[in-house]
Amino acid sequence: MDKQKKDDTKKSSDNFKLENLSSYKNCKLDIQNLQKISEKVEQTGLVALVGLSKKIVSFYNDVNAHCEKNSLKTTDYFNLTTIRKNLYELVDYPQHEDADGKPIRNYVFENAVSRSIKLALVLINKEKTKAEIKDNVVFAQSNIIYPHLPTGNKDVKFVANNDTSLIKVSTRGLEMLWSKIAPAKTKKSPTTKDEDVEILDTFKEIRKILNVEILARQKNPKYLVDKYGVSEIVELRKITQFALRLIEQKERDDKDFDSNGNMKNANVISVESVEFKVKDHKNLPLTRVSKVS
Repeated sequence: MDKQKKDDTKKSSDNFKLENLSSYKNCKLDIQNLQKISEKVEQTGLVALVGLSKKIVSFYNDVNAHCEKNSLKTTDYFNLTTIRKNLYELVDYPQHEDADGKPIRNYVFENAVSRSIKLALVLINKEKTKAEIKDNVVFAQSNIIYPHLPTGNKDVKFVANNDTSLIKVSTRGLEMLWSKIAPAKTKKSPTTKDEDVEILDTFKEIRKILNVEILARQKNPKYLVDKYGVSEIVELRKITQFALRLIEQKERDDKDFDSNGNMKNANVISVESVEFKVKDHKNLPLTRVSKVS
């Protein structure tokens, strides 16, 4: 009897194809629209993501219903990585290649897709996140998004936020809500007291990688010429621009809270151009031949 049940479960699992669900196909128009307006998404906050997120919630409901009926684990079929891949497939992304034959990636679009999925999962787990949509605007309880508020006092930097009123969720707020429901990951021993150890470790790893590349160039003068193509340079410029943008955004955000712990201006800045000086091994100025943006 048990063997028969296992066989039936395996058969149901083998026959379950996400791409056959109508709720999955219904995401296509929204993902196409998101691809078209991706360059403007960062200026509109979460508003542009609400439509797709609602479709993803319906998609989840169908997947969850099938899994519960057939004793399958929903998270095996519906998670950030799997759904992102499925949504990309709806629009055959990435569609183009560069001069080196490598896929041309639109990181703004990819980020928007990831946020749409995160928003959907935040709405699905509303018992934990207290998130909801009203008139296409995302809201959540203040104390759920920001459990602690800055005081401006050097001795007592933060106090508990007891405000349960609904506030508009920004992209930063979405990440705060996502952190409450994101699947737990195995972490290395903490190297800092900061709450977000993972992102710090990631930045350190990026720095190490870039340092290794510079050391390789020091050992081999032809290293960059032989190993780097158009794509590598484009990505390095983007990394530089994003890094500078994050630094500037953080400086502004830190000074942007009122006495109640609310952000006065949640707008996201952009980096148009950056000036920097280049010097040779003797510390003498050189004519700059590269640029950030």
